Amino acid sequence: ELAWTALDDPAGYSSPIAVTAAGVRQVVFLTGNSVVGVAPEDGKLFWRYPWVTPYGVNAATPLSFRAVLEGRPLDYVFVSSGYNKGCALLKLEADRAGGVRAKPVYTSNELCLHFSSPVRYRDHLYAVDETRGLTCIDLRTGKLSWRRPGFTQGSLLRVDDHLLVLGGTTGELALVEANPREYVKQASARPLRGRCWTMPVLADGKLYLRDEEKILCLDVRKR
Repeated sequence: ELAWTALDDPAGYSSPIAVTAAGVRQVVFLTGNSVVGVAPEDGKLFWRYPWVTPYGVNAATPLSFRAVLEGRPLDYVFVSSGYNKGCALLKLEADRAGGVRAKPVYTSNELCLHFSSPVRYRDHLYAVDETRGLTCIDLRTGKLSWRRPGFTQGSLLRVDDHLLVLGGTTGELALVEANPREYVKQASARPLRGRCWTMPVLADGKLYLRDEEKILCLDVRKR
């Protein structure tokens, strides 16, 4: 049964995330024109940050994380969209009325994510830009660390201190170091040939991949 409805925003494409930030449990959504935080119990709006993108395509999942500065925990949400929109880092803070406010730390055009979600490792973020390839940025400043052309419309996941990157149009699979200084590829293969827009999944040493025609399961355990 319907529990609640909230807002009248146009729909976004990305998945919501449940987080505790600024001392408040909330669900963060990218709608078609904003990023918002609402109460999971009743949909009450805690905060809103305008995020208007051409064609209303906000598809990459927001990234939430906590950092500690001088012993004080600080909560952030990173968002990015394609069509040359760019990205933003928002700091979530408690306000005097007991609510939450979102304050932009920076906005940047160094990373435009069409639908592939980013991954964080330490102080850097790795993602596949919609046209410019595999990209690493400094999460604190939004400045570019390095960029590697290719992997167009691809996706990636982090495995310990490495990245598994899947090219969305080529089917190339690469094992890359999560290295903020330079692009270092340690291995590659091309197990698929079709369009691969589905996120890779790793479970119990098995890597699951999918294109438009088939699903593969690869045994990637160390032998």
